Amino acid sequence: MSGTLNKVMLIGHLGDNVKIHYFDDSNCVGRFPLATNETYTNKQTNEKVTNTEWHNIVVRNKAAEICEKYLKKEIAYTLKDALKLASGKMIKEVIVTPPKLYVQILHF
Repeated sequence: MSGTLNKVMLIGHLGDNVKIHYFDDSNCVGRFPLATNETYTNKQTNEKVTNTEWHNIVVRNKAAEICEKYLKKEIAYTLKDALKLASGKMIKEVIVTPPKLYVQILHF
């Protein structure tokens, strides 16, 4: 393979509004949780089962300001970008803080 393909698409609901932190005159970072759901029917009990996965999204600078302006809690969005993960903190083989997804360019 001559090139690398690195693309992720998350479709889910915002768990909270975008929180922005400014750390100097021209730079900021925005963070927000995104919930994705997987729904299926258990064949043994014929019961509908929904599993929710939470993703911690991190955006920087202009993208963070755009997200703060337009993204609202509990609304469904599609985020597309290259995948860059920061690993979560583990204690005794249990993930205490989930990994973060760093988004550079947003399409929503």
